Amino acid sequence: MYKNIDLSYILSNFNIKNYKIKKIKEKTSKKSRIIYKITTFDKSFCLKQTYFNVQKILFIYSYLEWLKLYKFEVPYFIKSINNKPFTLYNNKIYTLSNWISGNKLLYNNLDDCIRAIKIISKIHFHLNKIDFIKYSVPTINLVNIKNKFIKYIQDLHKLHEIAKLKNDKFSKIFLSNFYNSLYLANNAYRYSLITNFKNLNISLCHGDYVNKNIIINDKSVIPIDFDRCCINYSIYDFGYFLKRYLKHSFDSWNIKNTLTLLNYYNSNNPIFIDEYFYLLSYLSFPYKFLKISKLYFHSNHILTNKEIENYENNLIKSCNDFDKHLLFIKNFEQYISSKFNMKINKS
Repeated sequence: MYKNIDLSYILSNFNIKNYKIKKIKEKTSKKSRIIYKITTFDKSFCLKQTYFNVQKILFIYSYLEWLKLYKFEVPYFIKSINNKPFTLYNNKIYTLSNWISGNKLLYNNLDDCIRAIKIISKIHFHLNKIDFIKYSVPTINLVNIKNKFIKYIQDLHKLHEIAKLKNDKFSKIFLSNFYNSLYLANNAYRYSLITNFKNLNISLCHGDYVNKNIIINDKSVIPIDFDRCCINYSIYDFGYFLKRYLKHSFDSWNIKNTLTLLNYYNSNNPIFIDEYFYLLSYLSFPYKFLKISKLYFHSNHILTNKEIENYENNLIKSCNDFDKHLLFIKNFEQYISSKFNMKINKS
């Protein structure tokens, strides 16, 4: 037994009997999951307790099998002795896959980021139409960001009213940066209005294509953790990567590096004008500013002095790059206007 989980029973269902165990991660919530590294005398595996149902697991399995078919290097599910890509224990589903060795992607390494972009662009190009395994249910996330931005802008205005009443140190930081955040948010919404969503390419997407889920070794770039895989706009997957890259790379909001990544993506999976508009819209919004402010103002408990200080520091950090963010959006809009020989009317 391993803390009330009979791992020996679970692993026996994958025909693994002699092993060492190391818990890598545990998330306790409504969607709890646990990840273990299982080591035998000659191999290593990733055992994962999931919160998914069978249909979702089969969807992920379908995705990975198609990636293997197209020769992408990804983890693969190992079938149980019952010839299924999972096993059940105490009403929880467990999957076993090969362990991927290497280091997580560093956003400061532009060459590795280029390699990662080449991989995801090729995945989007090849996986725009596949057949799914029987009983699997695809996750479809074709979200219209226009409606999201309307709600987010309303949230900003509500927080603005709360901050004026509260008037503590955090509120003053929020208020002094409110109009920059609102300008970015309004731009995001206006750019979304000129995006024709019917023209966006749809494919199987990773759903969480960020540095922690991209393993780099000497020979390969290997995407891992496909738990959020879904059918979505391909440009969303790329934009999700870019959003993190732009905020966390050493030279944040660098338009030159962004265009380099765009061109590498475009060379494998062409980007059309509405996808540029989508990127412009998606990258404009001040997500971190809104998220931290909502957590602070809507906290479900009385915050300690240390927690308040952390919120204040995180909000300041989210605002430090507002000038660079604003300049980036201006430059990116100019680039799109020049590329397509048009004036962008977002009024």
